[in-house]
Amino acid sequence: MAQPNNQQQPTRPPPAKRPPPAKRPQQQAPPQQQPPVEKPKISAVQIEGLVLLKIIKHCGEYLPQRQAVSGKLLGLPADDITIEVTNCFPVPTQFTESDEAKENERKRANMKANKYAQGMMHLMNGVREDNLIVGFYRSALNGNFLTPQTIDAQYRHQLHASSSVCIIYDPTASTKGRLVVRAFRLADSFMAFYKEKDFGVSAVAEHNLSAEEIFEELDVKIHNSHLVHAFLYEIAQLPQHKSLTNGYDRLNQAHHDGLISNLKQLSSSIDAYSDKTQQFRSYWSKSNKVKNAREAFLTKWREQNQALRSRGQKPKPLPDVDKMFPSETEPDRIESVTLTAQMNEYCEEVETSIMQGLVKLWVTQGIQSERVIQ
Repeated sequence: MAQPNNQQQPTRPPPAKRPPPAKRPQQQAPPQQQPPVEKPKISAVQIEGLVLLKIIKHCGEYLPQRQAVSGKLLGLPADDITIEVTNCFPVPTQFTESDEAKENERKRANMKANKYAQGMMHLMNGVREDNLIVGFYRSALNGNFLTPQTIDAQYRHQLHASSSVCIIYDPTASTKGRLVVRAFRLADSFMAFYKEKDFGVSAVAEHNLSAEEIFEELDVKIHNSHLVHAFLYEIAQLPQHKSLTNGYDRLNQAHHDGLISNLKQLSSSIDAYSDKTQQFRSYWSKSNKVKNAREAFLTKWREQNQALRSRGQKPKPLPDVDKMFPSETEPDRIESVTLTAQMNEYCEEVETSIMQGLVKLWVTQGIQSERVIQ
């Protein structure tokens, strides 16, 4: 009888698992380019009350001489859209009308002003004051500030720091009970146009430049400390016999002189613009004459060469037409554009003065109800 075999049969190892096939790397889509984020523009200027008093004092001192003055603004950006002006100082320069005979004198005055400003900045740094220049201020007599000199000064400031601003203060309007403080900066489109330093007719037409696209007006906020607010509140609560101000002075109707001055300046600007228009007409007439003469010469040259070819002769070479008929130099149109913008300012000033006069008349009629305004 056969004995059973108690020995265990050797088991075979399980077959090794094959590794899964390697996945082919998927081609990643190229990252989409995100549109560039536009940097927010400066839209407001915050001025300390003490700085505004300094500007008013400096501009008022030279008002009897009818002289426009300027100074530097110091401060820092409060946020992406607001510039905070915390200090200022005057510079020994003045804005005058452009004159070729006084061009060297004006350059020397600008160099002197820049040297003075650098010295003041060094002193400000020594006493730990804000020494970051955020623009400049200037006085505008009867609203006259849109000049090539102002544009060039703001361009140089804004080229150095894009957040630079220009503050305009009109001391002549403030003497009549109005505080005229405005802030401007050059538009980005005008900065690109001015950078090319080509102010001819073709450049103005290519950029489609208009008088409204030179400056961008900013909001102006006047900031005072809590102590100043408390002091002003106490002054407002004083009895009438101790009051430092008379509220009825605000109803002064004496705006006749201001209107006359604005209308005279508007008439002068119109005359100056008429002169610039006459210069442009003269350029256009000469340019057309040169163009017609050039076309007539080229037509005659083609006819002569055609006749020579028909006879089997060698044609004449084309001479240098540019030397024979040089183009007329394009007149500078930047002053015409600024004159147009300044005339707009004069018209708006006249409209504002008339509207405020009417409002004062209505308020006076309400106070003195027994009088009837015819």
